[in-house]
Amino acid sequence: MTLMQGPWKKRKRVEQLPSVYFVRANTLRRFKIGRTTNLESRLCELQCGCPSRLVLMGTIECHDTEEAKELEWLLHENFSAVRTIGEWFWLDKIARSKIRCFVDGYQACDLIPVFLETRSAA
Repeated sequence: MTLMQGPWKKRKRVEQLPSVYFVRANTLRRFKIGRTTNLESRLCELQCGCPSRLVLMGTIECHDTEEAKELEWLLHENFSAVRTIGEWFWLDKIARSKIRCFVDGYQACDLIPVFLETRSAA
């Protein structure tokens, strides 16, 4: 096997619809909320710098980048009470349940009007 044939060979970037993702660090009891247009590539990037195995908890597909950015912000605000650092949060039973509700029941326009009302009231 030559150097270029290894598993680290750069893969072709495949753009997808923007999405917001929830990923947990198994042994650290933490989860991350982020957004991307290439989930596979993003998860590889995150795993590279994480000492714990990462597990995808779910994704929410968005119509465009702006919607993904607004939804990510709204979710960060929603989980702010359990934020540890940056985009990482403590994973407890309540957070796990809320994530499942967001992933299972979210429709693209469900939370954005709440976000817009919050921003305009500030």
